[in-house]
Amino acid sequence: MQDIASFSGDMKEEAALLSSFASLEDEMQAVVSEKRWNELERIILRFRKKSDLLGKAEEQRIRSFEELKVSLGVPADVTFFGLLPMVAEAERTPLADAYRVLKVAVYAVKGSTVRMGYYFKSVSDTLKSVLGEIFPHRKGKLYSRSGRVTESADASFVLNKHL
Repeated sequence: MQDIASFSGDMKEEAALLSSFASLEDEMQAVVSEKRWNELERIILRFRKKSDLLGKAEEQRIRSFEELKVSLGVPADVTFFGLLPMVAEAERTPLADAYRVLKVAVYAVKGSTVRMGYYFKSVSDTLKSVLGEIFPHRKGKLYSRSGRVTESADASFVLNKHL
């Protein structure tokens, strides 16, 4: 059935894009740890392009899945595993394999993202600790306008390429 082949192909395409996204995250971590800032800018641009491609691939996969549900005559709220028994046995295994490949690619991206987050948090915590020792007079609590104790907002990332 054409709809099944289309949906399976869309899952494989999205999985390939996700795998390359995870590789790009690993490359970014290496570039940051080696302080190659000019390369970091190029990687960020590649992230934007890859992100756009991933968004389009995901939309296409969702459309293919909806079309498959319509062609099989199943309700719109049926999940992938609810739909799988309704597919012919010969087509079921390749479809399930494509789904597993997609899931593994998603977990690879999640793992890579978490690993990169841990790295950046570790570097940030180390810098805070070192700066706290170098400038002890600047240690202490920060207060908001209402007088409540607040944490410093370390979400911003300032990059000085001249260091």
